[in-house]
Amino acid sequence: MQRKYPLAAVASATRFALVAFPLASAGGGALAQTYTVQAGIQQSFEYDSNPLLSSRSPQEVGGSITAPQATLTAETETAKAELFGKVVANRFTDNDFDSNDVYLTAATSLRGQVTKVGLNAALDYDTTRTSELTGSGSTVAGVRHLRYGVTPDVEVKLSPVDTVSTTLSYGRTVYDSARFTDYEDWAITPAWRRAFSPLDTGRVAIQASRFTSLDDQWNEVDSIGPMVGWERKLSERLRVGGAVGVRFSHARDYAGASTDSQGYLANFTVDYQGLQDTLRFSYDRNLAPLGNGTQVQADQAEAGWVHGFGPVTYGELRAQLVHQTSLDTDQDQQRTYYDVEPRIRFQLTESWDLSPTYRYRHQTGGLGGDEADSHTVLLTVGYKGGKLALD
Repeated sequence: MQRKYPLAAVASATRFALVAFPLASAGGGALAQTYTVQAGIQQSFEYDSNPLLSSRSPQEVGGSITAPQATLTAETETAKAELFGKVVANRFTDNDFDSNDVYLTAATSLRGQVTKVGLNAALDYDTTRTSELTGSGSTVAGVRHLRYGVTPDVEVKLSPVDTVSTTLSYGRTVYDSARFTDYEDWAITPAWRRAFSPLDTGRVAIQASRFTSLDDQWNEVDSIGPMVGWERKLSERLRVGGAVGVRFSHARDYAGASTDSQGYLANFTVDYQGLQDTLRFSYDRNLAPLGNGTQVQADQAEAGWVHGFGPVTYGELRAQLVHQTSLDTDQDQQRTYYDVEPRIRFQLTESWDLSPTYRYRHQTGGLGGDEADSHTVLLTVGYKGGKLALD
């Protein structure tokens, strides 16, 4: 059975992604505003040995990915708004993999003497072939996925060393197939941050969230968790930070059953900016919603490295690992996914670059409970224009 997107939901999602830009533009008041636009495009040619990570019937595909994009920025002395849009046209040897995807983000900020107000919004309109890779793992060609959300935040500087903030987020995910489950999620995080020295900053926060599946057999999970963290600037080039906490969750479903669970929360980051090398590593343990209408405990690690071999040649390496565990100990559902992606980038001119890329992906467990991997080779030509001022 196929489900169609309600027009009202699509319209609301688009408004979420676009509302931030005029709000921030108006925030500048009578101050002089600067508008700029920057456009670019990427053209990729791809071969993938198993794009759906199927263990039973892997299918090879080749094709073309065309992705034009543009960024519009409005800025005053106290306000800034940035709207980014990208359209991705996927054309493959198997027409089932063809799609036209849209990605929109809007980010705004308004600064006062002791306050800062921000609003971020995002919209992803793609297929489960890509959206579920690090989610449920149920990658299917041709099934549409729509995700939109908004995140307002407020920050107040109480003293030269103390800052309090509150971040609220709302997101909704919709699929056009009954094999997936729509859901929405809320979260609020009040926090206090203190600069103990120019090198050390401490942080205390409370994370509270609600996940709700939007089907007949609905389930809902409420969670709360206090966290304490620290960030240290080890040198002008190296910065590390992390936080730990505990999580308490209460789940209930349409039949009236309820369960409680506990766990720990954690995150850790390392940032290094050298003359020839840039390195970033991050680890995050938190709750994650899935397209099967459940929420899981997810451990996610990401690493990125860029090395400059010369003025026009760069080596890049990116990797990520995702491990998911069911909150329901009776189900014991687990899934592990990881990918590794080395790339060489040739900066042909100030605006043009060429990048051959190899990507390896591996998945174990998940809904199918099987093991699968894939090999991908890409050749990408990119163009990024300069910023143009708009009168």
